[in-house]
Amino acid sequence: TGPIGTGKTTIARNLMSSIGDENIVAAQLVTTKLSPDELLELVAAEFKIPLAGTSKAEILRAIENFLIQLHKQGKRALLLVDEAQNLPAETVEELRMLIKEHVDPTFEV
Repeated sequence: TGPIGTGKTTIARNLMSSIGDENIVAAQLVTTKLSPDELLELVAAEFKIPLAGTSKAEILRAIENFLIQLHKQGKRALLLVDEAQNLPAETVEELRMLIKEHVDPTFEV
């Protein structure tokens, strides 16, 4: 965190470009003011998850299947959300629920 112009986005981009671990599949969201549904669509797009449909249930199912496949391959997903402080509260809650559903159950969000 930090004030505007302190280099947070630059650091995030450098992190994304320097991840050398082949067991980490990373995506970065750089946008604000997303609805919960738009957030899910963008997460799927950034991870290049093919979608069979556009309903929220279908998108969540596709993301879940993607994460299960990664886990079976011994890989982990990393989602970096830049400017997350500008997301509406309901979108942050959607992100929190997405994380909580798909990480170690002992992990606290």
